[in-house]
Amino acid sequence: MVLESWAIVIIMGVAAYMFARAHRKAWSFRVLPLVLAPLANIVYSPVAKDLAAHGRDAGAVRILVYIAAFIATAVWVFFCARKLSPRAAKWGYICCTLAFTAIELIIFAVKLIHF
Repeated sequence: MVLESWAIVIIMGVAAYMFARAHRKAWSFRVLPLVLAPLANIVYSPVAKDLAAHGRDAGAVRILVYIAAFIATAVWVFFCARKLSPRAAKWGYICCTLAFTAIELIIFAVKLIHF
């Protein structure tokens, strides 16, 4: 799942760059929370291999890392959403961003369980 995580990071990085280039820096900052969960997966993968080599339960720790990444993403999303003016846009942004992150982390967790 590391390659898929890198693909998400690259795509969201390009989206943030394109928003910044179009002089929409606020939206550039609002795309970046979508990168947090894949980055947690990328950073934790070598640590999980090291924990597994020492006989520790790397899967349980990885699930805790995913939960922490979701909480950090939620905090960042609510921080970014407070400046959105229409209420519908604010809640639409929050729901879509958190749903994307939740689906992504569920896929990571299911892959962890099945492999």
